[in-house]
Amino acid sequence: MGVLVTLLLLLFAVQLVFDLYATSVVTGAGYDAARAVAGYESDQQRARAVAAATTELRRRLGAYGRDHLGVEWNLNDPEVVELRLTAVHPSVLPAGLSGRTALGNLDRTIRVRRETR
Repeated sequence: MGVLVTLLLLLFAVQLVFDLYATSVVTGAGYDAARAVAGYESDQQRARAVAAATTELRRRLGAYGRDHLGVEWNLNDPEVVELRLTAVHPSVLPAGLSGRTALGNLDRTIRVRRETR
């Protein structure tokens, strides 16, 4: 019984470290993408920048960005670029335990004010 409890605690620790790392990497890449779009003023330039930033964001995150990441841009306010990132992190916990924790879900909204040159 002690070995089983130790293994479950170890799996929980691995899941926690993975979730924290993935959240940090996704948030950092998201800020970079939002800053890249915030440098443009016209709607046409911003539309091209959004496409390029989304492609670069997914490229930087590799298979994780392609398979697990949801990206939503909101450019309604001309002074603010808003990027919402959602993801469900893969789990190493047993199926019965993985859904019972708050770990594994990422929902970040990044707001960057438009840069003026």
